Amino acid sequence: MSLAVLDQQASTSTWPSAWASAWPAAGSVDDTPLCEDVHPELRVPCRCSFIHSRRAGEEHVTVEVAMDCDRVVFPGEMPALPARAPIVAFSQRWAGHQALPTQALTTAELPLRRLDLAGNSLRRLSDRQLAGHLAAHLQELILADNLLGDNLNPIFSASEFHGLRELRMLDLSGNQIKGLEEGILKGCDNLQELRLNRNSLAEVPSQSLHGPRALRALALARNRIALVRGGALEGLQQLARLDLSFNTINTLEGGALKGLSRLQELNLSHNRVTKLNSDVFEGAVAVEVLDLSQNFLREVPSVAFKELTKLRHLNMSANLIQRLDNEALRVQTQLETLDLSGNNIGNIAPGTFRGLRALRHLDLSVNALRTVEDDAFEGLEGLETLRLRDNNILAVPASALGRLPRLRTLSLDYNRLAVVSADLLRAVSERASDLGLARNVIRELSPAAFRDFTRLRRLDLSANLLLALDASALVGLEDILEELNLAGNRIASLAGGPLALRRLKVLDLSDNQLQGLGRAPLSGLPALEVLNLSGNPLLAPSPTGGILTGLARLRVLDMSRVGMRALSADLLHRAADLESVALAGNALQELPEGAFASLVNLTAVDLSGNQLANIRAGAFTGLPSLRRLNLSRNKLQAFRGEVLESASDGSAGSSALRELDLSQNQLGYLFPNSFRAHPRLRRLLLAQNKLTFFPGELLTGLRYLEEVDLAGNLLKAVDDMDFARLPRLRELDLSDNQLEALSETAFHNSTQLQVVRLARNRLERLSERTFEGLCRIELLDLEGNLLAELPDALFERGRVHILDNINLAANQFEVAPLPTLQRQYFFLSSVDLSRNRLVDIPADDTIMVNIKRLDLSFNPLSQSAIANVLAEPKTVRELNMAGTGIQSLTQLETPFLRSLNLSHNNISHFGKEVVARPTLLEMLDLSHNRLATFPRVWTQLRHLQALDVSHNPIPSIVQGDLDGLGGLRSINLDALPVLSRLERSAMAGLSSLSSLRAAGFPRLGYLDAAGLLRSLPFLTTLRIELKDPTVGGDTLAPALQPRLQELGLHGARVRSLSSSALAGLKAARVRLLLTDTSLAALPPALFFPLPRSCRLVVDVTRAKLPTLSPQLLAALDDRRGLYTLQGLSTNPLHCDCAARALRRWLPGSGMGDLRCHSPPSMEGRLLVEVGDDDLTCDPNRAHQQATTTTTPSSTTSSTTNTPIITMLSGKHHPTRYHARPGQPTTEPDIIWSLPPTTPRPHQKVVGANMMSPRPPQGAAVVSNDDTLIIGIVGGVVAFIAILVIVICIVRLRLTSNQYRGGPMAAGALAGPLAVAAQHAQHAQHHRHGMPTGEYGPPPMYLSPYAAHGYATATLPPHSKMHHNHSMPGMAPSLAPSLAASPRRTSYASLGRPPQTPTPCYPQQSPYYITFSGEEKEHR
Repeated sequence: MSLAVLDQQASTSTWPSAWASAWPAAGSVDDTPLCEDVHPELRVPCRCSFIHSRRAGEEHVTVEVAMDCDRVVFPGEMPALPARAPIVAFSQRWAGHQALPTQALTTAELPLRRLDLAGNSLRRLSDRQLAGHLAAHLQELILADNLLGDNLNPIFSASEFHGLRELRMLDLSGNQIKGLEEGILKGCDNLQELRLNRNSLAEVPSQSLHGPRALRALALARNRIALVRGGALEGLQQLARLDLSFNTINTLEGGALKGLSRLQELNLSHNRVTKLNSDVFEGAVAVEVLDLSQNFLREVPSVAFKELTKLRHLNMSANLIQRLDNEALRVQTQLETLDLSGNNIGNIAPGTFRGLRALRHLDLSVNALRTVEDDAFEGLEGLETLRLRDNNILAVPASALGRLPRLRTLSLDYNRLAVVSADLLRAVSERASDLGLARNVIRELSPAAFRDFTRLRRLDLSANLLLALDASALVGLEDILEELNLAGNRIASLAGGPLALRRLKVLDLSDNQLQGLGRAPLSGLPALEVLNLSGNPLLAPSPTGGILTGLARLRVLDMSRVGMRALSADLLHRAADLESVALAGNALQELPEGAFASLVNLTAVDLSGNQLANIRAGAFTGLPSLRRLNLSRNKLQAFRGEVLESASDGSAGSSALRELDLSQNQLGYLFPNSFRAHPRLRRLLLAQNKLTFFPGELLTGLRYLEEVDLAGNLLKAVDDMDFARLPRLRELDLSDNQLEALSETAFHNSTQLQVVRLARNRLERLSERTFEGLCRIELLDLEGNLLAELPDALFERGRVHILDNINLAANQFEVAPLPTLQRQYFFLSSVDLSRNRLVDIPADDTIMVNIKRLDLSFNPLSQSAIANVLAEPKTVRELNMAGTGIQSLTQLETPFLRSLNLSHNNISHFGKEVVARPTLLEMLDLSHNRLATFPRVWTQLRHLQALDVSHNPIPSIVQGDLDGLGGLRSINLDALPVLSRLERSAMAGLSSLSSLRAAGFPRLGYLDAAGLLRSLPFLTTLRIELKDPTVGGDTLAPALQPRLQELGLHGARVRSLSSSALAGLKAARVRLLLTDTSLAALPPALFFPLPRSCRLVVDVTRAKLPTLSPQLLAALDDRRGLYTLQGLSTNPLHCDCAARALRRWLPGSGMGDLRCHSPPSMEGRLLVEVGDDDLTCDPNRAHQQATTTTTPSSTTSSTTNTPIITMLSGKHHPTRYHARPGQPTTEPDIIWSLPPTTPRPHQKVVGANMMSPRPPQGAAVVSNDDTLIIGIVGGVVAFIAILVIVICIVRLRLTSNQYRGGPMAAGALAGPLAVAAQHAQHAQHHRHGMPTGEYGPPPMYLSPYAAHGYATATLPPHSKMHHNHSMPGMAPSLAPSLAASPRRTSYASLGRPPQTPTPCYPQQSPYYITFSGEEKEHR
């Protein structure tokens, strides 16, 4: 039977008209059959799939074939295909083609409509390659990611497109094209879509686009276009879609879109537009979709929008807009979608949206809307979607949402909502189907909170503070809710009985504290399909056998990281329809027989990260659909293939397994039948084991195998035929073994093997037949071996057809193996010979004639060898000569050069004559040299994109030094040790700069950072050394914009940061580098300006932080896992009382290796192992610790060195961190702490030890009469104080209502009561022989980590009293007990000034009661 009649036996189903859907997603383990399995006439190692199509008006279904030959190579020309076979689509991407392989396609007269040759090495299109039968049918031609523009001619020209009259789509993206020949598309009358993305176009190719009259879509994204001139697209009258995103456009001239009367979609996102003139949209009156996101607009360009009366979708997200008014979009009455997220809008004035009655979707996320007014959304009666995520909104008035009768989707994620009010929910309950409340501070849900909802399908409450889930809270959602997300809360139990949500399909309870769920807790969810219980470490120790009871429709189950120690044999049997099971990160030691039995639909199992040492036979019996099995990171020592037999009868060949991961185990032996039972295996991962040999019998019969990873084992040799006769093996990784020899026949007949990794072994020699029979080696990695030479015939064309890239770095070559590589001179494009012992390189220019990337770095090259390299490889594109001993440079004879690395040399002069020919240079690295003057050669390098001159003795950078670098994107000026002058005007011409590194200037006395940054408003990366001790928002204001993603503030003079130092940053990911500074503290409100949804990385390496304040820790934890703190261990941590909060924070932070730096008694100790009683600010205790051996602190601190904590409410608050793991912690409402008393040596303290020190000479001596008077007065005061205390205690015990708000709430007494109580306690300690000064604990800051309390009372710094300023009637030794360390600003105050409290005594400074950030938000 021939392919021509296949359509007669096709089914009547219809395939979508878009053929592109026939290809699987990149990287997927697809099940597309091999072509030879589809039909015997297709004898090629490709995959084929059927396309069933039906022409309009016909009932007959046509069967067509799509052939996928991606990464497939042939020894010569492509094999002949059956004549006139119904092959309509052919793809051969990433196959190394240097010419179009169209001969076989043309000869067979195929009705080819789609040809995809992306990712090859095509540099030119030969004449007539696309002519004839192919030209008559071809409709889509994809030539993306080739090298068509890689030549000296800046204009790409080709006549091959002239005869393609049926062509509809042409893709030339990623070809380094700088310009198009005028008329290049002549004859392409039916061309409708042209893609020119990711090229090097500096302007819109206006004159080259006049040929295709029917062009409707033009893509110019990711080029270098900075200006769109007026009338640039005037000839494209049919154009409907224009994509100019990801360029550097800062100006659109008037009439830039003139003549585009049919333009409907315009994408200008990710550019540098700061304003739009009134006539910029002149002529483009039909625009319906406009994307201006990620620009620098400071206001809505309402004047420019006057032409856009048909606008329906407008995206202005991530700009600098601060205000809206009702005139901004007055003309856009048809607007349906408006995205203003990521701006700085702080208020919505009444009537702002009054004229937008057609608006359906509004996004105001990531703005500065602290509140929402009642009439903010007036006029939006048709609004269906409202997104207000990440605005720090405290409350949304129900009346505001009540004006939106058609609202269906409401997103309030990443705000500070503490309570889900019934009024708020009632306002949106009638029509809402999607409600997002994730990452707020909601602690509980009131019963029947969602009772009034009638259409709610999706509810997201993830990452809140919920402690329990009561089924009564979900009353009313039983028959409507389909998706419920409760991940990242603190839920410990499901109260109120099993959940009864009969239509729920997706339930996410991951990362909670679930335990003790009882029997059948989810039996009320009969429709559940996806269940995620991962990250509940206390779940598995409780009974889990019945957790899946009633879940007959469950398809996806994730129980990773639940502390499971044993897998119940019947756990999964209750969910017979399971398709994916994840049990990773548990403590499973064994898989019982039949654990996964009879799950016929199961396709993926993840058991990684357990402690499996044994898998019983039959554990995976009856799994005919299993495709992926992950057993990595276990303790398996041997592996048998029987455990994976899918058929219950053990029949061979029935396995459907495609991917098996056994990496990072302890495998030392594999049974011969380990993999034979899985003939369809495609990926086999065995890295990081203990295998000493790997015989070829293990892989016998695996004709589908494509990848084998054996890296990091103990293999010593690759023997005969070990990896032979594997017809589809493409990638083999044998790196990091102990290989000493490779057999000549190791890879025999594995013709598709293209990536061979042999790095970091012990190979001393290779046989000339080692790689014989391989069609194409895309990458041969031999780095880090002991090779000193290569056989001359190793890469002969008769043995290896094509060699693309070879890595020979870090070997022992003294002579470059250029004669061996010369055999592949036409194909070889990349050679890495770095870190060898090369001295001489011959001058023969035929050896390296075609090499495109050459790395000779860190070789002791002679000066003649350097001259030969810089003069001979005229076609080289990337040249690395770092660390080769270059002292001087002459003219470079490399006109194609684009990247040049000359770092780590001794170059002192870099003149214009050096770069006279390589004018196409884009990257230049001159770092680590001896340049004493800044080179002024930039006018010749107008294409330069990246420049590195760091680590040079350059004394000054002044105006004019950087002239000619207008297109520069990145510059590195780090570590200029003698730089004494850096003018702010020096960078005024770097208008395109996006990355600046300028730190490490020890001799620079002053740097005008604000003036320097004022001319660089478009930075995405900034690292700068500051010379001011305090860094405020004004210093960095010009650079703080939504596009900035990395900010580094360096310099030994930097001692403090203001809370507004980061105001303006709004990127989704921000990296903050505070390295090499003198910062002793970080303000708690430093991160408050950043969006709560921002993923933050903070690096404090080599700062001067003695600790982190409780307020700062609370601010970090408020980000709920969206932050990473690095480098804290390199700071001088001072382990005193101020480090207690940090110690409590450490167990859950992943930084348990922090060690104390001071005081001497604590030096070197792990902070996490130090108890609170050892973290003291009492100098006497510190001295005692320094002179005696300190024993580990107990869990309960003694009363002599810890604050007195009294809990009046009796309420238990689960906390994330505990003083000791496993100990329950009760959080007091208020913590009172008093500092230690330190009596003056010359005063005699009441109740002090009789062995008091003698007063020094000249000091006043207290007489016996004075002592008597003081004793009498003290006794009277003590009696009165004790009497008052007794009365208070009696009253407290008789009172049923407990007082929680004031100073008495914590049980510690204030004012005179506190003095008297302390006096009495002081006397008691004296009677027991305890030293004085140890019962006055250090001050405690507000934090959840401050002894797990919600608040602390702390005295301000000016209230510290000395003995000569004691209060009347107070013992001198007691006065200092009221002193405290300086009060730190509360993170919860959010920058608001605190209210002045009423002082207890007229002569005493007031004490303060502050609450933690978390608690204050909800009070």
